[in-house]
Formats: sequence, structure tokens, C-alpha cells
Amino acid sequence: MLVVLYGATLVVGRSRRNRIVRTDGTTVFGGVGTTDVDGVRTATAVFEDADLDFRAVDRDPDDPPLAVEATAVFGDVDVRVPEDWVVGVDAASVFGAVRDRRRRAPTGTPDLVVDATAVFGDVTLFD
Repeated sequence: MLVVLYGATLVVGRSRRNRIVRTDGTTVFGGVGTTDVDGVRTATAVFEDADLDFRAVDRDPDDPPLAVEATAVFGDVDVRVPEDWVVGVDAASVFGAVRDRRRRAPTGTPDLVVDATAVFGDVTLFD
């Protein structure tokens, strides 16, 4: 059942993915740490943790939003963003959680779009 759910999340496409370059990070029984990411970032954590840090990214407000695909299966993905960024979240969870732990959540046009899937794990936003 978990394999079917995970596969379904990979098959479902988003039109915004076609506009930006992809960079991938996958961890199975290991850790992925990333800083200064740009474009689309894919983080998949299976039985371990992954960290994505966007706090040092310098973006032009006229640029299209950045995108991250965060998948946690029996693990955690932490996404760190600047305090003033607007973040849009598209979430799906099965015995897991997608949480926004930022001190405040600005509104407006998104700077980052997070496509989050949590299966027995967590995807958490921090500032």
C-alpha cells in the first residue's frame, strides 16, 4: 500500500515543474544536507532525515517561485526559508505530518512552493 501511495505521488505532475531546472537529493538510511539551493529541489528521505536550506538564496521578486518536492517515508525533511518568504504548500500525508513551524507566515505571491508528501514521517517548514 505504501509503495502504491508513494508511486502515485511521483506520477502526478505539476505544470510548474517544466519551467525550472531540477536538482535531486535522495537519502535511504543516510542523511542529505543542502544549502544555497535554487531551481527545483527534490528531497526524498527514507528511514532518515534531509535538510533543505533556502535562507541564503537571493531571489528577484519578479522571478517565478522556486519549487521543492519533499517526500518523507519513515523519515523527516526540514525546509528552512528566510523569514520574509511567502511559502505555498501542497501537502499529502499518511500517518505523518506536514507542519509550518515558522514564527510568522507572510501572505502574498509565493516565493517557494513546497509539494510535500509524508508517509510515517514529517515535512516541516522552519525560518
